[in-house]
Amino acid sequence: MARRHTIYNIWLFVIFLTFLTAACSTDGTKIAEDVIPMSDIDHLRVAGMTALNRADFDSAIICGHRLLEIADKSSGRAAQNADIYGNIILGQGFLFNDSVGHSYRHLHEAELLCLKHGNDSALASVYNGLGLYASNIEKDFPGALRHFFNGLDAAKRSANQRLHSLLLVNIASIYALNDDPAGLRYALECYRHGKRNKDNFLCYTGAMTAAYSYALRKTDTSKALDYIREAEIILHSDSIRDGSSLYYIYGLLLRQQERDSEAAECFRQSIDLLKANHNEGDIRSFIEYSDILFKRNRHTEAVAVLDSALMITDSGHSGIFRQDVLKALAVTHRLLGNDVLSRKYFSIAENENNVEDKAGKELIIEHIKSKYDLERADNEVNRQRVELLEKERIVNFLIAAVAVALILSVSFIYLYRRKSRLYSTIVRQMTETAREETRLRATIRQLEDSMSSASGDKPAKDSQPDAPSLKKSPIPDHLVAAFESLMLDPAVYTDNLISKDKIAQMLKTNRTYVSRIVNEVYGMTFPQFINSLRAKEAIRRLSDAECDTPLKALSSELGYNSMTTFYTKFSEATGMTPAAFREKSRSIAAGQTPGGDNDKS
Repeated sequence: MARRHTIYNIWLFVIFLTFLTAACSTDGTKIAEDVIPMSDIDHLRVAGMTALNRADFDSAIICGHRLLEIADKSSGRAAQNADIYGNIILGQGFLFNDSVGHSYRHLHEAELLCLKHGNDSALASVYNGLGLYASNIEKDFPGALRHFFNGLDAAKRSANQRLHSLLLVNIASIYALNDDPAGLRYALECYRHGKRNKDNFLCYTGAMTAAYSYALRKTDTSKALDYIREAEIILHSDSIRDGSSLYYIYGLLLRQQERDSEAAECFRQSIDLLKANHNEGDIRSFIEYSDILFKRNRHTEAVAVLDSALMITDSGHSGIFRQDVLKALAVTHRLLGNDVLSRKYFSIAENENNVEDKAGKELIIEHIKSKYDLERADNEVNRQRVELLEKERIVNFLIAAVAVALILSVSFIYLYRRKSRLYSTIVRQMTETAREETRLRATIRQLEDSMSSASGDKPAKDSQPDAPSLKKSPIPDHLVAAFESLMLDPAVYTDNLISKDKIAQMLKTNRTYVSRIVNEVYGMTFPQFINSLRAKEAIRRLSDAECDTPLKALSSELGYNSMTTFYTKFSEATGMTPAAFREKSRSIAAGQTPGGDNDKS
């Protein structure tokens, strides 16, 4: 009789797939053959893996066969991938179907192909399947651990963190099957990886296994309940089909808190889910539920529950816990005084218990556990080495940054001092120019006054020729002299309403002559000419140590409509701001070097 063993019994929710990608059959229905393109190897691989994950073994087997058909008709890398994943899917599909005999053959073939072609990611999945085969079919827990640890090595080589975490949780489940809570840390690693990567499947398997490990320790029951409740939320939101195992663990934790009524409800849910899932689930829920019924003096119901559990194991399901069911029946009948039946079930259990010496197995498990602990320690050393290198890199970066900052600071100080010397030169030259211009103005004024006295009341010549001849005629010298004399008066060019018309009116001439004088004599536009005069006046006044007029007021007195315009035009003329010019001028006058440019008024 073909025996169907399942790892769904508890937290051992199989790691069927290396890649949990959304594929076909997301509504839970079987994958129809006619919707899968023969040429699409990736689609078939993902569809087969997804079918395994959803416990849809018949559909998975269809995908596996189709992949092998493609491998036979193809060549190169496509044929390699189709051959490898076809055998992996068939190996795991047959493991949980009615053809266990074919499972190992396909898994072994996949292992050889992965080793031949160096496909470590697929090899990790193969070792996972072989570990499940060893634990479920052969009940060889040390052998299962060896396969899982080989899978860890392959997952690490392929940098497949997700499969690495799933293998860890399977390792934790092997410890749990031996009533060893030491697997808790592996389960928590899987759970944390799921949290970091927002992977509900990893969170679910990690949380369930962690909760069961806490149940074995009989400590931190409240913490274990938090994990199992989180797993329950994921169960209902992600349509995971391992609900029977979850409610078995939930019931165990509630029993530890002496909440038997709630626990009984959990065990009933576990049993219902197992029956709804074609007897795939945790058979030990029958044992716990029977025990609660027996303590309530519902002996007949308690025995009936155990009998139904035994029938399920007789049909090939949940064989891994058949010994537990037989022993529970033997104990129950002994308590009821049915010694004949009690001895019968004890005898069956003893005859079927051909498992190798438990002490020897524990030594092997301890050896494998030590190996992994050494590997973890080595990984920790490597991690610390990497952290040290990273810290050294950061220190080197900081040293380089400090060196660059120092160079920039020295350069800034050098440029600042050079700029300060340049500013001093500019201020000295412009201050001297302003003073010389002031002296020239005074001299010109005196000459004009002398000439005016000598000429007496001689009538002035009309300086406004007829308009039609302006463009061609030369500019009269007396008009240029009158213009220059007028523009010596600061009151003229500091008038914020000054214009060519206004100056023409003062000179009793035409505005065209004013434009020609500015353009031809001075080589400027009228606004440029006015701004140059204002800048010179600003230099003169800012150079005066006794002038304390605020810059805003000075801007207005010079005829500027805004401080912004004043700053812009002054900077264009001198290369310095008015505030910097005033400070530098005063520091030169005082015979000291300033601390820095100050743009405050």
